[in-house]
Amino acid sequence: MIQRVQSILLLFSIVSIVIIMLKMPIYYYENTEYLITNYKLLQYLLFAATILSAYALFQYKNLNRQRMIISFARLLITVVLVLSIFLYKEEKELGFGFFSLIIPFIFLLSANFFIKKDQNLIKSADRIR
Repeated sequence: MIQRVQSILLLFSIVSIVIIMLKMPIYYYENTEYLITNYKLLQYLLFAATILSAYALFQYKNLNRQRMIISFARLLITVVLVLSIFLYKEEKELGFGFFSLIIPFIFLLSANFFIKKDQNLIKSADRIR
């Protein structure tokens, strides 16, 4: 399980989401930093994306389910990005944490790519037999 590239990418995604949630400000306003933990809806959505990524890490035997879970986690990260712009931005400046949300999205996208690559490899091996 751990020797697969997509497992390592999922692990990186989990770690990056946790770091962004706890340490990186997503907004600045008058020398005040706002973390994601200040906005409960965004925090819950990112926590759900973290849990889904962790669950997908252990679904290595069912590649279709793993791809579906990863796609849903990517959707949650996208919803967090959109909601943070439309609901909470107001007159605040975007911080580094907001732009860092793209990093776990890219990790999940890459993991999905490598899972698809594994599926194609398995299909080609089945055709040979």
